[in-house]
Amino acid sequence: MSYYHLSKIFLSFLLCLSGFNLCAQTFNTNANQAGIAVAPNDHFNYLGKDVSFYSLGWYNESVDWPPYAYLSSYSGIKFFTGGLPRTYIDLNGNMGVNTLSPREKLDIWGGNISVTGADHNGTAVIGSSEGVAFFSNNSYTNGLAVAPNGNVGIGTRTPEELFEIKANQPVITFHQPGISSFKMGTSNGVFKLQAMDYGFGGHTGNFSNAGNPMFLVFYKMEMLE
Repeated sequence: MSYYHLSKIFLSFLLCLSGFNLCAQTFNTNANQAGIAVAPNDHFNYLGKDVSFYSLGWYNESVDWPPYAYLSSYSGIKFFTGGLPRTYIDLNGNMGVNTLSPREKLDIWGGNISVTGADHNGTAVIGSSEGVAFFSNNSYTNGLAVAPNGNVGIGTRTPEELFEIKANQPVITFHQPGISSFKMGTSNGVFKLQAMDYGFGGHTGNFSNAGNPMFLVFYKMEMLE
C-alpha cells in the first residue's frame, strides 16, 4: 500500500474522530424529534408525536412553552454510579432504589427515607430496620414505631405491649374545641384522668397542677410488710 493511500486513510480517520467529538457535544436537531435514538423506526405515538422506544429527544407540547426532554427505553431505565445500578425504573413504571425488582410504585432497599423541612430545623425519617419507624430529628424518641411483632410505640422503638407511650410524662389529650378538654396519663407516679381548664373546652392547663378537677386518680401504692 502506497504512502498516499495510508495518508488518505489516516486523514479520514482523524476527520471521523473530529466529527464524533463535535456531535458528542452538541446536537443540531429540531424539537419534536429524537436527538439520540437506537432503531428510530421502532416508535410509539405520544400526544401526536412519534417517539422512539430507545431515544432521548426534546418535544414541544405547547406553543407558549419550551420543549420537554423525553427519555425512553422500552424495557426500563437504570441509573449507575460507581459501576453499580442504583436506581431502576421497570417496564411497568415502578421505581426501585438499590433493587432491580421493585414491587411497588416506589421500592427502597437498604436505607431510610429522609425529609427535611424548608426551615432546615427538623428532619423526618422513615426506616424499616427491625420494624417500621417514623421519627424526627434523627431520634427514635421523637416518633412512632411499629415493631416486627406488631406492637406500636410512641417515644420508643421497642414497645413491650400492643401500644406503649414512653416519655417523662406520658399523657394523652382528648380535646373537643369549645366544649371540653381532658387529659389522661401519669405524672410523678400518679395515674389520673383530669379536666383541663375545668372542662370548658380550653386547651390550657398543666397536667401536674392539682387545681384542675380530677375524675379518676390512682396513687402509687407502697408494699406493706
